[in-house]
Amino acid sequence: MKTAFLFPNKYKKIGWVLFLGAFSTLLLANILEIDLDSYLEVPVFAISSDKSLLASKYFTVITNGILGEILIILTIVGGLLVGFAKTKIEDELIQSIRLQSLALATYINYGFIIFATLFIYGFDYLNIIMLNLFTTLVFFILIFHYKLAKLNKA
Repeated sequence: MKTAFLFPNKYKKIGWVLFLGAFSTLLLANILEIDLDSYLEVPVFAISSDKSLLASKYFTVITNGILGEILIILTIVGGLLVGFAKTKIEDELIQSIRLQSLALATYINYGFIIFATLFIYGFDYLNIIMLNLFTTLVFFILIFHYKLAKLNKA
């Protein structure tokens, strides 16, 4: 069976390390209210930057703490490797479970966004939307691995 767009199985372990390490660091920094922008400050190219409330700058070099961006990228890459690495035996049933899990994760995620839009306001809503960078991947990984575990028990 052709498994287009899937990573080799060996990348799943790397994905777990990246995903769990970076995601837990981001959550901990958020809970402890640690400002990640004050770490690893370097000059970076910015297409758009609004460091000033009065004027945005476009296509310029700014100094920015990049730790947050690195952790976000590592979380996303790790989540993609975990969610989209082949299982040891990748057949039509696993492909079907993967597709069903992705569809269900998408529905749950957008239900979560609709709920947040209706009942959460201000900066808390902004935090929910930022968290939403990861929720589709997290829901997909949880649902897919739950269904795989259920399949292996049967």
